[in-house]
Amino acid sequence: MLTKKEAKRIVAELWERKLLDEKEVSDYLKSVGISDSKDMLIIIDAMLDNKQYPEFFVSENFTKYVASNKKSLNMVLKLCRMEHFGYHVSSLGKLYSENPETLFYLYKHLKKTDEYNVALAVGYMLGGMARIKPQNLWDIIDGNKNPTINEKISYACALYSMGNDQKTPKRFIDLLISYANDNEKNLKHHASGALMIWYNDLKRIQKFLISFARQSDENKSLVLRNATIISKRNEEFSIKILKVCSDATDDHLIHGVGLELGHIAPKHPIVVLKILRKWCKKRRFHLGQWPKWAAEQAGKGDIKKIEKFLLEWINKEKNGITMQFHLPHILDEIYKGKDSDLLRLLKKIDFRHKRNATLIVKTMEESLSEGFRKIERNESFLNACNAILMKIAEHQELEVHVEPAATTEPVMYTLALVSSVNHGKKKIPSSEIKKNLKYFPNVVLFFGKSRLEKLIEKKPFHPLVKILSRVPVSDDHVKRMLKRIDKQDELWQKGMMLHAVKGMYYPASLFYDMDASFAMFTENEQGRASIRDGMLDENSFFQTLIELNVSARFKKRYPTVLQPPICGNNKLDVAVDIDGSLCLFEIYSPKEELRMKYVRTVHSMKNKAKSRILTKLERQLKSAEGMGHPVVLIIDKSDGASVDEIEIGDSLFGTYQWTLMMDKENGEIVKEYATRKKDSISEVSPYGKVISAVILLKREMDDNDLKVKLYGQTFLNPGASVQISKEMVKKIESTLFGMPVI
Repeated sequence: MLTKKEAKRIVAELWERKLLDEKEVSDYLKSVGISDSKDMLIIIDAMLDNKQYPEFFVSENFTKYVASNKKSLNMVLKLCRMEHFGYHVSSLGKLYSENPETLFYLYKHLKKTDEYNVALAVGYMLGGMARIKPQNLWDIIDGNKNPTINEKISYACALYSMGNDQKTPKRFIDLLISYANDNEKNLKHHASGALMIWYNDLKRIQKFLISFARQSDENKSLVLRNATIISKRNEEFSIKILKVCSDATDDHLIHGVGLELGHIAPKHPIVVLKILRKWCKKRRFHLGQWPKWAAEQAGKGDIKKIEKFLLEWINKEKNGITMQFHLPHILDEIYKGKDSDLLRLLKKIDFRHKRNATLIVKTMEESLSEGFRKIERNESFLNACNAILMKIAEHQELEVHVEPAATTEPVMYTLALVSSVNHGKKKIPSSEIKKNLKYFPNVVLFFGKSRLEKLIEKKPFHPLVKILSRVPVSDDHVKRMLKRIDKQDELWQKGMMLHAVKGMYYPASLFYDMDASFAMFTENEQGRASIRDGMLDENSFFQTLIELNVSARFKKRYPTVLQPPICGNNKLDVAVDIDGSLCLFEIYSPKEELRMKYVRTVHSMKNKAKSRILTKLERQLKSAEGMGHPVVLIIDKSDGASVDEIEIGDSLFGTYQWTLMMDKENGEIVKEYATRKKDSISEVSPYGKVISAVILLKREMDDNDLKVKLYGQTFLNPGASVQISKEMVKKIESTLFGMPVI
């Protein structure tokens, strides 16, 4: 007879050989002479003791060899206490057909064990028996006049697992109803599951389950677990249950309902859309994975019926959040791959109503800005979208301007047009814009009044003119808005209102900052003309603006020179004498990639920061080599997230990578650690050591005082030939970050 020690060795050998398939395990056991049922039971016991070994072999073979003895009883208890016990104890349903005497022996002893897992095992055993001899189960239940909770769980599980091949007496269905109304969660789960699966064709059970689900989110969760199964056999009742469950307050449960709705959506799209419409009324609702999938599946239904329903919904919808956020997402999912159908719907929406126009624009944005789809779209579809957008702009008297870079690619052009209409402002006469100059005397003095007036008349889409046109917001109006924000109780309302105030006041705040900055530079100061010419150039306005922002803040505290002549022809932007130590700064504002700006999901973008830094090194910064002064490259990301901290780190320290060391014999990972590639700028460029540090900078408005400020992070270059001290970094950061010019 096989010893326990030998059995453990064989099981360990199975694991080492990676024999996981049932046939492979059986063949190996036969090859080592294990065929006797007693020996096989010892092997199974060893498998139960080996936590690493997959337990499926145990589950499939246990009932063949289990005997009516204490050893088998202990093995069943081990089985019940395994991690994924539910899957394994369900196999005990085969025990009656293979070894009925053992079943009654085990039942006699197991029912005394007060554990949920064991109660479940007993339930499966009794359910397997009831499939063959249901009267035995009826007698057991009838004979127990005062069952414990775990005994009730066993009976509910037995009634669940026996199926409905045998006609269940009415008293046991009533018993399940009473169990479902119990406060014990596990008992409710198995009882309601049995009612849902096997008795959903009974009208009284349907009525009970609907009432049961309405009582709480917990009950909704219990019935929802079986909604997919019953939808194939009783679709009408499944829909009723889903409608009730859709009233849940828990977001996770709502998304579970969304998953179930996806299964019925192609045949019942209007049912699904009505539920989505109901969810949209809850402002905290967002279209997560499964509700989105439900909307997409609904799009596979009768598109004409869907269109009719959507138009009725749109015409009656009063909630701006639904029109601006929820509906565009839903329409995008429904009309995926159906451009002509989407266009037909959009043409039928009356764009003369502001909310309708917003819906059209947002829907186009959703449809065209998905990065994982093919970016090419039908030309006639794009042209039709452009025509609708221009009609909206014309009706609302909006200024519409598409940046030149977007005109070469049809999809990008339409997305740029969408953005322009979406953020468009009313056309303002040049005479009104000129009036705003009176608030900024230093701006007028810096550029010259006649030059500014000519710019306003000739170039209405110049950034300086566009910002100036949005300036007239009084300080008193802003203060009143801030007081209203303080009175709001809901955090999300405060956030939305503050965002609106910041957007409204930002142009004025930016111009006040510019006005104060210009006042700091004398008429004949070095670099003044370059700043003026750069800001008058439409293409270099924002690049020059960040140079002004930085240099003005330095000038408040330290002697500062624009475009110092110390670097020959390749002049850097700013030289600052920081308490006797000269530090040179080059400021760079990369333009945002069109796909980063307009496409919502971009899956693969290479490290462009490194190539930009290397280009700067080659064209300008190399002239500072050997001068003995620290050189800091400031990268501005105010115009978009085209550069991030990870890219800067990879550029200065080498590309981050994760290294795995594998054992070639068994394929196991023996060691893993983080490393950096030897591809930093100091290692790949002869001028990479010129840069002492990189500052990643962003211009933002402070929530508290609504002033324009700079925020950022400094990265030191470990390979720099001139290291910059921590003390100097602190002085630079305290000068630039979080400090207004005014």
